[in-house]
Amino acid sequence: MTFFHQSTAETFCIHGLNDLDATAQHRLRDLGLTTGKQVKIVRRYPFNGPIILSFDDQKVGLRKALVRRLRGGD
Repeated sequence: MTFFHQSTAETFCIHGLNDLDATAQHRLRDLGLTTGKQVKIVRRYPFNGPIILSFDDQKVGLRKALVRRLRGGD
């Protein structure tokens, strides 16, 4: 299941970054977003705007296209 389809304000685990290109994987790892990380969708902005994720006491805005490729679930 893709992480994108999870509902807002629930915490989920990232299962993989393998669907991303090497540059995107590197940037997310630099931010601390790795496989096994517990992440919460805080906000979804309209009109293909960014999606705000919360993890490790920080909030990060990612493009919708990038979040669609994250794998995650319970």
